[in-house]
Amino acid sequence: MIRPLDLLPGESLGPFALGSTLFSVLNLLRSQRTAYPSAKLVWDDEASSPTLNCGARSTDYIDLQAPSASEIHLILTSPPLALLFEPLSQRLARIEVTGEAGSWIAYRGQGLREGRGDEEEDVVKTVRRVMGPTYNSGPESGEGEEVLGYPGVAFSVARRADGGSSLARIILTPLPTPPNIPVGQAWLHPVLPDSPAVAEGDLSLVEIKLDSHRKPSSVSLHFHSGDGTPAPPVVLRIGATTSEDLMCDLGSPVRTFWKEDDRMSIHVSRSSVDPALQRAVSLLSHLPSPELTLSSSTANPYFVSHPHLGLTFLLHPTKHILLKIILHSNLPGEINFGRTSRCRWELVDSGGERRSSLDPFSSIAELLASRPSVEKIGSRSIPGADGLLNVNSGAGSRVGSVDSNRSGSPASTGSKVGGKKGRGRTVEIEVFRPSSTTPENEVERPMVLDRAADGGEGPVKGKTTEIHGFPGIALEVTGSGDIETVWLF
Repeated sequence: MIRPLDLLPGESLGPFALGSTLFSVLNLLRSQRTAYPSAKLVWDDEASSPTLNCGARSTDYIDLQAPSASEIHLILTSPPLALLFEPLSQRLARIEVTGEAGSWIAYRGQGLREGRGDEEEDVVKTVRRVMGPTYNSGPESGEGEEVLGYPGVAFSVARRADGGSSLARIILTPLPTPPNIPVGQAWLHPVLPDSPAVAEGDLSLVEIKLDSHRKPSSVSLHFHSGDGTPAPPVVLRIGATTSEDLMCDLGSPVRTFWKEDDRMSIHVSRSSVDPALQRAVSLLSHLPSPELTLSSSTANPYFVSHPHLGLTFLLHPTKHILLKIILHSNLPGEINFGRTSRCRWELVDSGGERRSSLDPFSSIAELLASRPSVEKIGSRSIPGADGLLNVNSGAGSRVGSVDSNRSGSPASTGSKVGGKKGRGRTVEIEVFRPSSTTPENEVERPMVLDRAADGGEGPVKGKTTEIHGFPGIALEVTGSGDIETVWLF
């Protein structure tokens, strides 16, 4: 016997609240497997735009064929429910009750279906008695069906040959109703408000601010507020924010684990660990301080995970300083789908130009790779260094590497360093931009990542992705052009 679920039009059905994230709903199903024994996720791998009009705002931004443009359908067999999630926010936009609709639905303590058989029941009268009067909604698209529409809920009724009626389905949609749409047709156009009440405290947007060299200077976390007014953002800075700051601003992490995978070390150039080189470049290029660089004898750094925010942080093992920020997109069809919420982000350069997680990778790469044609940073004296030192890790020849984490970046800064021998030397750096005429063989190709290879025993389905590196930023790009993961360091 299914326990009756309380119906709140425009808000919720039992534990399922409109505006909830896909991640929170999946967690609910995982924690109550006895009540919800079977669930199926469905999406369109080649979606070009939302197909069920989950909001006019969605169609303004999506113009590509990719899973990120697809609505996500979560189908339950017991109780029979079909949940529809918006493609961009991955929030619950519609709840549809199927099967014997009404037999386990209650509104203000009253059931929507009598205890006697279907053939003796006139559902239209029952609904009108429980819900009250409403407007004429006209026939539904299906033959022999009509819809009784109320604000936030609609009842699809099938007429029988004997003149009676039976309840075919119940559809919950958010309130308020979109403007210029009749109440009786609102169930066809579910649109979530910008900041649903259930989203209070959830992460709304991550704003990644870039300096004049297109490197991350700060990361601002914007959260939903209950009354819809903007809340002050939480600002994070790599190399400055501490674990205590994260605890105070974001609460306790869901998971903490040590970084034990050092397979990427095979790609690190020996010249990239030169202390003098690292210090010179860190001073002049505003990179993280070399004091945070880990030696082979230092304990491994550790991750703290906030999957409900779609964020993971890497922290220094002894100084507990923020080293990296990882943003997850939770793309349908990828290996990590369903493990985190979707984290929406925007890149903002020093001139105010923006790129978001909705933009194609080519547009984002263009922003990150662009540089002033020649920018002279200045000179500085470095004590205790002798001789000449030449560094060029951009489009030209590579004698030294700026940073072990940036050695694979196609748009790394290039520099020329020189001076007199003696107790000190003058270092002058010029930053170059790879122009549109840069030969392709001078720009490094992306790395290929196969997450299915780490799936453990048994076959794990999954496609490979590419990792594209830029100064301070790495992007994991899927075959459809979606960005699955963003690393900031």
